[in-house]
Amino acid sequence: MKKLLYGVSAVGLLLLNACRHDPEIPVSPEISFLTDVQPILAGNCNMSSCHGGGGNHEPGSLVTYDDVIHTGEIHANEAHSSKLYKLITKSSGEDKMPPDPASPLTDKQILTIYLWIEQGAKNN
Repeated sequence: MKKLLYGVSAVGLLLLNACRHDPEIPVSPEISFLTDVQPILAGNCNMSSCHGGGGNHEPGSLVTYDDVIHTGEIHANEAHSSKLYKLITKSSGEDKMPPDPASPLTDKQILTIYLWIEQGAKNN
């Protein structure tokens, strides 16, 4: 009788586990370069004497989408391989961006840039 009870219990547990599904993870909203990323760069990187503050598209500028892709050495879908992401997440050193005494980007701003790159760094 004990063997039968254990057998039925084991089958019951297997059936319960078979019906479980992984939790659904919501998809992040699509990040827009124009409305989400560019304002972050304009407010933190395009100041005068920095990355395009004079309105010029000089080397090192972060004004246009093409500037950001090339100067930031963006690798679509690979934020950790992208120069821009590496620089904005550094906590110290002479190549930390933005440099001292400017305030670092907020966690939300960094996350926005990270998600944009991971979502393919689209020109949207």
